[in-house]
Amino acid sequence: NVTIPLADDATLVGGAIQVQAKVTAGNTFANVGTPVTILGAYINTNTTLSVPAANYLALADFGDGLSIYHTAVVTDAAGNDKTFNTSSTTVLIDTTRPTFASATSTMASGYYMIGDTVTFSATFDDSVARSDVGTAWTVYLNSGNSITGLIETGNFLTLDFTEYIVEAGDASPDLAIDSLVISQGTVRDLAGNDMNTFTISTGNNISDSKDIFIDGIAPADFALDSITTVVDSVYPGYYNSVNSGVTIPVGLANDTTLTGGSVQIMGIIGSDSTNIGSAYTILSTDLDDSVTMEIDAADVESATGFADVADDERIYFSGTVTDKAGNATDGGPSDAWLIIDQIPPSDEG
Repeated sequence: NVTIPLADDATLVGGAIQVQAKVTAGNTFANVGTPVTILGAYINTNTTLSVPAANYLALADFGDGLSIYHTAVVTDAAGNDKTFNTSSTTVLIDTTRPTFASATSTMASGYYMIGDTVTFSATFDDSVARSDVGTAWTVYLNSGNSITGLIETGNFLTLDFTEYIVEAGDASPDLAIDSLVISQGTVRDLAGNDMNTFTISTGNNISDSKDIFIDGIAPADFALDSITTVVDSVYPGYYNSVNSGVTIPVGLANDTTLTGGSVQIMGIIGSDSTNIGSAYTILSTDLDDSVTMEIDAADVESATGFADVADDERIYFSGTVTDKAGNATDGGPSDAWLIIDQIPPSDEG
């Protein structure tokens, strides 16, 4: 729309207004739109005329980032014409739809486990605004999860996402956005161009600036099924006064996320569970195999309740396998147990 101020001059009635425009100050004005006949209602007021967009597209040097200048040729009923001064207001050309420029995260590169919150953001290549109060977004991540939310009011350049919590089953070796969909409305730039591309361009995703490993898969279930006491003469099934410790094999799945994780043995007496011995750091060569955990006598006997047990009570052994991200799985019902008997026979002689 172009506004032309007309004087209080009755001779203008029946004349015409021709809007002219040009791109850049150095070009020559060209007619845009068709001449409009001046009516009596136009006199001594500001008259607003509409010009088809196609007329502007045909102007010489039309292109994004350039300015459009306007003037008008006003002709009275007798045929006298006057070219008005160039408007002091220019129109900036912007016909490019907004897109996502990049996505990134302030989180440190590393492993993230079930329950961890991972924040990230997506930046537009232009300042944008929502179309209505119901405008919402859905982010689809390459971890297999998605999150949704509403777009706030006002103009903005970046969307911040703080709602992603790693859930069981999520997995990605390098977190990235697959797509970001605007639903229940539109996002448009200040020129009125609606967004219609909702992916992050190659080289500008979260995975291009950070190495965020999403691990929402806990180690596989397992159970300890054997234990061996350490002493010169082994008495199967018993833990006696001369045992120097125990060895327990722990089977590990062929799961690369276990590398750098750990195995911790627990001693269980009654309802008390105690970590005993040092945790073992899992190596890549341990996968799809078993690790033999060696627990010395002092650690076995440090289990809560050991000092108070009567002879012939049992100590059970279980374990916890933790992957590199921190997801942990406790062993199931254990067949690894020993009867505690540390009292020598009575001398009845």
